[in-house]
Amino acid sequence: MDKHSAVTELAVNGGVASFGAIANYLYAHLTQKVPLSWLRFTTNLMLGFFIGQVVGEFLPDDFAYRDGTLLVAGFSVYPLLQILELKGAELATKHLGFTSRPVTPKRKGGADT
Repeated sequence: MDKHSAVTELAVNGGVASFGAIANYLYAHLTQKVPLSWLRFTTNLMLGFFIGQVVGEFLPDDFAYRDGTLLVAGFSVYPLLQILELKGAELATKHLGFTSRPVTPKRKGGADT
């Protein structure tokens, strides 16, 4: 894959999923009366772009439903990120040999013992 097609694929995957994320934001505004906010709008846009890259890497280029899948991925960006957070940590501990160490809280006096 040359540099030009890689940048184009990046833009298409992120752009299509970003449209899904925008649709989700507007849907939440209309149905759940979530107030409009530029910060939240931009955050949804960036998260949609990110999830588009993640999902797009798993889809073959000639997949007939690629654009629809990316739109749905962008629309459901928050549930997908929760799955990645939960299952990603589980897969890392299970298959990659990472172990999760329990964090012990410090005592009030600041001593660790």
